[in-house]
Amino acid sequence: MTSKTNPIRKKANGLLIASRILGSIVTGLFSLFLIPTMIEGITREESYLPKENPWEGVLMTAGTILLIAGYIISWKKEGLGGSLMILAGLTVSLPFIILSGNYGSLIFAIPFIASGLLYVIYWTDLRKKTL
Repeated sequence: MTSKTNPIRKKANGLLIASRILGSIVTGLFSLFLIPTMIEGITREESYLPKENPWEGVLMTAGTILLIAGYIISWKKEGLGGSLMILAGLTVSLPFIILSGNYGSLIFAIPFIASGLLYVIYWTDLRKKTL
């Protein structure tokens, strides 16, 4: 009986290893900081969203959820997971840059986008090899 798995997928190359390591570090660090904040916000009686700009909390929460979902999905479907990680980076940075000129939000976006790009590059490289 022959195996129907893709022979290229059996061997993880350096790009996949680098994307998984960077993705694990980024997701782990941001989850370590942002998930307790989200839990605290849910358990509080008053709103945890900033009073002057409540959309800031909503965007950070959405970005965190997209990042975690992208990271989990990227272990099986690298292209989709990487795209979600890039979307998470854009979610946490673009609105702040456009609305208030806050380029400090790139501190959050660059690691998300970098790890997502590694997954997408690996996925496109894998597709080229299988065609």
